[in-house]
Amino acid sequence: MPPFNGRGDMIREVSRCGAIYGDPPRRFEAGTQPIAEAIALGAAIDCTADPQAIAYAQEKLADTNFVRVSGTLAEEGPIISF
Repeated sequence: MPPFNGRGDMIREVSRCGAIYGDPPRRFEAGTQPIAEAIALGAAIDCTADPQAIAYAQEKLADTNFVRVSGTLAEEGPIISF
């Protein structure tokens, strides 16, 4: 099956006659992979291991006029519902 969109790491080789696509699943993954987003996700997950950081975030959110924090650190763990 030919890919419907092109670019990025999905193309193995390009010539004057056309392109040779990579093997699936790469052949259907057009564009650049979200590398910066993956690194940021890892850093965000690391932050959830620090209860002081979560307590600080809850405190600052509670001080904001238009935000209502639901739950506490003991009830929610590293999740802040607002």
